[in-house]
Amino acid sequence: MFQYESASAWVRFALQLAGEAVNKVGKLAPESGSEVVEERDKEKGSYRYWDPETLRVDKELEEFFIDQLAEKGIDAIVLSEEVGSLKVEPRCAPEVELDRPIYFVSDPFDGSLLYKRNIPAFWYTALAIYTRPARAELAEPLAAVVADCSTRTVYFCDSHNSYEGRLNSAGGLSEVKENHPNNTTQLSEAFLETYLMKPHYMYPATEQFKFLFRGVKFILPNGGPSGFCDVACGKVDV
Repeated sequence: MFQYESASAWVRFALQLAGEAVNKVGKLAPESGSEVVEERDKEKGSYRYWDPETLRVDKELEEFFIDQLAEKGIDAIVLSEEVGSLKVEPRCAPEVELDRPIYFVSDPFDGSLLYKRNIPAFWYTALAIYTRPARAELAEPLAAVVADCSTRTVYFCDSHNSYEGRLNSAGGLSEVKENHPNNTTQLSEAFLETYLMKPHYMYPATEQFKFLFRGVKFILPNGGPSGFCDVACGKVDV
């Protein structure tokens, strides 16, 4: 049974960030949140040249995460979709439980194209916190959270267990339960989740994996961090 009070400081911090991010999405009107505030390089071959826009909702949530890390005095290197890589400058000494160098990996808002069309589906905020040893490949997980901005469902884990719950407007948790993958053993009964919404991913995937797609029972065209959560809690098999 998950007890919020006894969870690690990193799990509590991650949940607080995700809860406030969900609140911020709820307060932003789609018209203002979908304002294009930056554009990436559109040259073919550059990073996401087919989808170069950064929306206000993307930027505001990313800036919120960075600001909170600095405000808490956390020695963090942020790896995020819009900013790329950024060393946070702490504004104070951290709490004892948060006093260690970390990697903070995040997609502050996933689902921008659907958000811009005001389609409330597949809107997520996601973050993960890792230790930051001298050799990056030795980093260990401390906490991860994926929150559904439409339903307020939250998936989170520490280094041992993962859970699903609901976020209230104050960032509190309810209906928390431990996750367990499904026990499906037959491919013909399996639900498969894969990124089939953007043509740059869809066509290569359907060509390469059509032998697999023909064998499963159902395909959910989602991707990103939420796909792992769906498998962890048994909603999806693969």
